[in-house]
Amino acid sequence: MTTKARINEFGPVRITQTKGHWFVNHPGGQCLYEDGMTIGADGVPTNPVPVDRDKKPAKKAAKLVKKYIDGFCEMIRAKKLENPSGGDCWHCCMKTKSGEALGDCTGDVSHLIDHFEENYFVPSLLANAILEQGYTSPGFIWGALQNGDDDLARRILRNYFGKRRQKLIDAMRGGEA
Repeated sequence: MTTKARINEFGPVRITQTKGHWFVNHPGGQCLYEDGMTIGADGVPTNPVPVDRDKKPAKKAAKLVKKYIDGFCEMIRAKKLENPSGGDCWHCCMKTKSGEALGDCTGDVSHLIDHFEENYFVPSLLANAILEQGYTSPGFIWGALQNGDDDLARRILRNYFGKRRQKLIDAMRGGEA
């Protein structure tokens, strides 16, 4: 209730609720509210989820991502984070000449879904997420994670998977997962 009240009081959009689902009412219409969504200065969501979209794949994706992040953070809290290596998932550790991870340049998220289902906490995936955030000292961030800073890891991973959210949902909707 506090989050909704603050968004309604200070944000460029209005949040309404029906049967436990939150909706963002914005200048361009209405969409579902999702954790991690961003709203532009014009009040229009940058990644809107249509109201009529089938919710089952979205719920499944959200559940898998949350479970994966929780497991990754548990490993980090236990200070068991290893350094990235060539033994990691190839889609996560191999890079193009421009530095983009193989999995991102192909647009294929099936390997991410495999990681979720197998509880495979890939150091290269986390390193890619750190780099994608644009931190000026990624080595410092990595050190903080190796020292057990799971809150930082949680934020980084949420953002990383949030950017791939729709591809994950589409893969689950299409039966690719």
